[in-house]
Parts: sequence; structure tokens; C-alpha cells
Amino acid sequence: DQEIEVTLDKGKDGSEEQQISFSNLEYLSELEVEDYLTLSLYLNQDAQNTLWKWAFTTLDVDIDSDNNNGFESPDRTPEEENIEKTQQHTGKRIRVNTGDINNNDIPDFAEFDYLDETGARIGKPFVPFVVEIPPEVPIVRATLSFQYSGSDPLGVTSIDDPDNEGKKIYTAADGIQRLWRKNGTETRDPKGVTQGGDYLNPDSTYTLLQLGYSDDNRIQNFYVEGLQRTEAKAARVNIVLEYEE
Repeated sequence: DQEIEVTLDKGKDGSEEQQISFSNLEYLSELEVEDYLTLSLYLNQDAQNTLWKWAFTTLDVDIDSDNNNGFESPDRTPEEENIEKTQQHTGKRIRVNTGDINNNDIPDFAEFDYLDETGARIGKPFVPFVVEIPPEVPIVRATLSFQYSGSDPLGVTSIDDPDNEGKKIYTAADGIQRLWRKNGTETRDPKGVTQGGDYLNPDSTYTLLQLGYSDDNRIQNFYVEGLQRTEAKAARVNIVLEYEE
């Protein structure tokens, strides 16, 4: 219940280009994840006569911030939520996927299904994170976009190794990490989601239906594959939810 000043610019010569400007919004950064903010616009001398009202919704994104779950899903506890709001905390620590788990001379970042010499699948999990859509958001009219430094799986290149005959040197495309719809324990299609694959291209916009959401299922797990070592928080991912009423 904090009152702030609002300036109404009615435009020039009856123009429809009108603007409402709000001041002193610093307190918005202090909102908790669970908070829902409602703004009401009213005349100062007539507070009972509400002219305009808007409710803000929050997108809940959770990862194992306290680094005690390994490759398991985050606990989504108040303790983890508090860590997420702590600027000094480094966040989830993720190992880069540069090994060769099945010893076939192909680095793990260049493969999208890990099989041993008998054809059996080797379990190599990625780090999960959870994205929950607020209940008031209409699933059929909403989209998500993931803003991050992504390394295109289809951009992996290889050249002959001059020091080892019959072997190759593989190089990942530029980018710090990859986000997937599927875990590394499953067969993944390296194409983007909009092309029928499992890779979440950075800065692409996806409908919630494309990502598997529904009115009965507002929680989805996604997975992070690390590609490069970085400084703390350099691998940040911003997730944007947009929707129509």
C-alpha cells in the first residue's frame, strides 16, 4: 500500500499519443518471488474512485541454487528462494560437457545420445531447472523466450587431427551453454524446438503449447548443458513470459 506520484501527459492538440509516467519504483526490486503486486490509479482527493487497476504476475524459475542436489531437481524451498535473491551467491555450479563418456573419440558436446560399444544408453544427466507459469496466465495466448549465450548444437565442426591419424578434432559453436527440453540421459534432437527438435534457441519465442504446457500442467523441467568455463554469473539466463489477456 505505497502511494507514488503519477504524471498524465494528455498529448498535444487532442492527439491519442497519451502517456502515464510512474516515479519512485525502486521498491519493485524488493518484491519476493511469491509476491503479487497490484497498482491502482485514483484521484488523490477521491481515493475510493479507482480509475485504473493492474495486477503484476511473477514467473517462477528454480534451479539448485544451494548446490546440494547434484543433477536432481531443485527443492524449491524458501531457503533456495532466499539464495536466489542473494547477489553475492554464485548460483548453480555446472561442469562443462567436454569429456568422452563412451570412449569413442567424440567429445560429449558433439553427441546427442550416449551409447556404449554394445549400443546400450549411458546415463549422463544435465542440470535441471523448473519454470512454473502463474495460474492466471492463459496458456494458449502466452509465449516464453530464453535469453542466453547459446552454442548451436548444429554448429559443431570437426577437422582431421594432424597428430592422430584417423581421428578428428571437434569444436563447439560459439556460446557458453545450451538449454534443452530433454535431459542428457535421453536421445536429443539437436534441431531447435520450432524445427521439431529439443534445443532451445536463444532469443527465439516459443508458445507455451510448443513447450509442453497446458492448463493442467503449468510446470516444466528444462536442462542446462555447460560448454565453457565462465566467471560467476556470466552464464546467466533471462526468461521472458509474454501473454495476452
